[in-house]
Amino acid sequence: MLDHAPDHTFQTRRGAFRIWTLDTTLVTEVTGVFESALVGPYIAALDDWERRRGPGLLRAFHDWERLEDYDMKARLGLTEWTLQHRHEFERIHVLTTSKLVQYGVAAANIVLRGLIVTYAERAPFERAFAQAVGGR
Repeated sequence: MLDHAPDHTFQTRRGAFRIWTLDTTLVTEVTGVFESALVGPYIAALDDWERRRGPGLLRAFHDWERLEDYDMKARLGLTEWTLQHRHEFERIHVLTTSKLVQYGVAAANIVLRGLIVTYAERAPFERAFAQAVGGR
């Protein structure tokens, strides 16, 4: 989706993430298993972005197409952080084909009162991204 190096990366034996920040837009790619060891660095990257971002509502695009699963600590940590910052977000977009991840995202979306839009196919996800960033 983006042609420049990510702002943050972190990898464990079972999973990895890359994060890009574009002012009020966040793009993440997570692969493998989002395990507990990834939560701290991931949240730190989100906090860094949230502090540096420009004015206006935030948007997030999570490319989790190659994410197989995420453990309970990851689910709770991500949901808690997002809930604390919910009022700052316009929308959160999640691409995932994993049924386990889809169930977790659906559960989080209940708590977040419909903030998340989920995609099972890449093309509509990328169209939403292109529209959000104005063809950057």
